[in-house]
Amino acid sequence: MLLVLFRRLAVATVMLTTAVVAAPSTSSAATSMTISWSLPSNKSHSVGFDYVFSNGSSAGGYDLFYEWPYSLYNNNPVMPNPVSVYSATTLSQVRMEAYQAPYGQQWNPLAGHGAVTVRIPAGGTRNVGALSFPAFGASNVGQFTGNVLSRTSVPNNRVRVEIFQLTGQPLSSTGYALDAFSATNNVGTQWQTGPLWNGDYIAFVTDTSTNRQAVGIVTLGGTTTWHLDLDMVCFGIDECQWSGTIPDATGEFHALEPTRIVDSRIGLGIPSIVKPGDGRNSDPNPVFRMSSRLNHEFKVAGVGGVPAVGVSAVLVNVTVTLGTSSGRLKFFPKPPRSSVFADQSSYPAANNQAAAVWWNAGEARATLQLLEVGVGGRIRIDNVSSGDVHVVVDVLGWVDQGQPGQDGSRLLTINPTRFLDTRFGTGGPTQPFDSTETRDLDVAGRDGIPSGAEAVVGTLTSVNGAGRSFQTLWPGDSEMPVASVLNSINGQVRPNLVSVAVGDDDGWALYNHYLAADLIFDAVGYFTAANGSGGDITAVPSATLYSGTMQAGADRSITVTGQGGVPGSGVSAVWVLITSQSGTQQSYLTAYPNGASRPNASNLNWVGGQSVANLALVPVGSGGSIRIFNAHGSASVNVSVVGWVN
Repeated sequence: MLLVLFRRLAVATVMLTTAVVAAPSTSSAATSMTISWSLPSNKSHSVGFDYVFSNGSSAGGYDLFYEWPYSLYNNNPVMPNPVSVYSATTLSQVRMEAYQAPYGQQWNPLAGHGAVTVRIPAGGTRNVGALSFPAFGASNVGQFTGNVLSRTSVPNNRVRVEIFQLTGQPLSSTGYALDAFSATNNVGTQWQTGPLWNGDYIAFVTDTSTNRQAVGIVTLGGTTTWHLDLDMVCFGIDECQWSGTIPDATGEFHALEPTRIVDSRIGLGIPSIVKPGDGRNSDPNPVFRMSSRLNHEFKVAGVGGVPAVGVSAVLVNVTVTLGTSSGRLKFFPKPPRSSVFADQSSYPAANNQAAAVWWNAGEARATLQLLEVGVGGRIRIDNVSSGDVHVVVDVLGWVDQGQPGQDGSRLLTINPTRFLDTRFGTGGPTQPFDSTETRDLDVAGRDGIPSGAEAVVGTLTSVNGAGRSFQTLWPGDSEMPVASVLNSINGQVRPNLVSVAVGDDDGWALYNHYLAADLIFDAVGYFTAANGSGGDITAVPSATLYSGTMQAGADRSITVTGQGGVPGSGVSAVWVLITSQSGTQQSYLTAYPNGASRPNASNLNWVGGQSVANLALVPVGSGGSIRIFNAHGSASVNVSVVGWVN
């Protein structure tokens, strides 16, 4: 029993038999009572009684089961009225579950038959009164209906959905709440409930092929679409208690035009400036607890062009700004709860995720992130600092789950190639970008990236900035979005990995907002819709591959295959989060395939004493390894894997 209040129903097609189940051994006094009721005429009914003992337990099956006007199930007794209930031990309540069907038919919710539960306090004589049942056509009646999504086959009866009403119940003629319920299995890739009254429900959803189960609260308002995604934690329920393994986050990529989905400065996606911590709050007031939670998570599924289901991960550009102190942010998929009604039970005891972005007070800093999607299509934020900070998120694309019909793009890597360097006239004029200047940049149909590529991945770097500014990239044949990919500043070299859809003209548009800056772009890969093998992306919880001090000129190999959720073979590239701390002087770090020549490019740049992090897409070289090179001084370096490409 997951919950004291609800007994999970047996499969509707299974024959129900009368059973008298022995009560738990206890010294408590006996309970006897009489229950009477009235039912609509000209219908077939079956009624089960389930005893709930003083300790809150239930035997799980019916203690008494009757039918009326005659037996349709395995010769069950015809219903008396009233019914006498006796238990040798104390009962807290008796649950009466009534099923209604057209006269002479067995109950079948898929045929539109209704059912209700009545919770009756134990003891004495109880007149439940006249019962009513939800029926299609009534103004306050609806049903849940939707598709069943999975990368593997969905035969009949793979999914079991049992659903019980919590709010919005009508009353019997004597004032007892009538809780509607339904219990159904999928039919192919479709599922639906029977008729239900509008209100909140607790749902038990079980994938019988994987033994994964989600228990959560859902709201019905008329005919309500609810797609069950069996490859997603909680199957698409907004909050749930989960049992079973966590599904893998693997699929192809779908590029989007950059779209802003979070801006805490204006209350978009996150209602206000992000406070320290991860949102946990032990305040007894649930409103305050909810406020803390919503301040530390944002939704990515169903917004900004990302579908509501069928999503395993997203590529987003995260910008932090106006921080009141220095700090760092960690991002992780929202976990399920360990108890469905305990809103603090989804917070882990410890958060071992690598920090995705570091900042100093008052500065703006951007970073691309590959983020696995969690419960409710949400990402959670842990603000590891003593101060508040604003967070801006622009979505650039999403990774599907490899389900039928999800034809995305494969990610293929190239040797890092410089497409733009305004210092030397590569890819355009030999002059910095001026204030509010836009230039076109050809990124497909050249240097190993075919014409018609869906999106291109690489590192955009600002140097020689005259002051604070930001840069925006977008497909060359569309309008400039409200989004940014990089924040430049005078006196610092600022890189950021970018992934942006390519326009029909095989190009990008690149915009610089404020003061002048030189810009560099080094391409490392592209997404293609062309048929072929490989190129699927799998996001994983961050895992440290290397942590240590690197001296000037150090160039070390790091094994990535067989580590941190990356398989031992079949890996073409990895997504790694690289962090530098306590550098003794200005320097840069380059990541590249083991066995290849080191490219003239950088993935991370810092000044002395600065803590910085950046995401890198690195092809895997010989021995299943990558290499990292530190140019100047010494620094504490951490390399954590957050995803891989097959």
